Amino acid sequence: MLLPIYLKLNNKEVLVVGGGSVAQRKIEILLKTGANITVISPDITDDLLSMVKSGKINWENRKISDNEDYNKYYLIFAATNDSKINNDIKSVSEEFNIPVNAVDDPENCDFFIPSIYNRGDLIISVSTSGKSPSLAKNLRIFFEEFFNDNLLRILDELSSKREELLVKSNSGNNNVSILNKLALNKILDLLDKISIDEIKEKLIKKGA
Repeated sequence: MLLPIYLKLNNKEVLVVGGGSVAQRKIEILLKTGANITVISPDITDDLLSMVKSGKINWENRKISDNEDYNKYYLIFAATNDSKINNDIKSVSEEFNIPVNAVDDPENCDFFIPSIYNRGDLIISVSTSGKSPSLAKNLRIFFEEFFNDNLLRILDELSSKREELLVKSNSGNNNVSILNKLALNKILDLLDKISIDEIKEKLIKKGA
């Protein structure tokens, strides 16, 4: 069983080894976290080069070397198209106790990046433990298409209600019961407005 956690990566040093489209997808996610991202690769995509020129990421134009490349990083992503290099990265990183995500290689991953639905303060992540990224993708599309900003509105309402109850009462158990019931009713009201046929149509269109 995996332990789902949300890491605070703001100003943390993160290494991405590889400069292709797979590495780019990981970097696009990492940029939203405020991490300090370094890419080590002899080649990178045009989009990544634009990120380098704008100062969003750092790029070292070379192949990864041995131990000196590892000890300053908080997380490492092995995103090359060479399984031997990815395996070597995993082996060396273990010596420094640095978690590694080896892209498309679940057996060599210490952690997985889930499919993420994010609206404001609301973050919903879906993971299949690396077994079926396509299922995770379609579940994320479901949230994006059919809940959209409605969940964020519900979150704001529940947050306000929670603050109101905390001010008025010290009865924690009673507050939890009230908020649980309110949250359930909000979700049920939202589900009543969703058309099953519309769900099928949009999932087929966007999930393919």
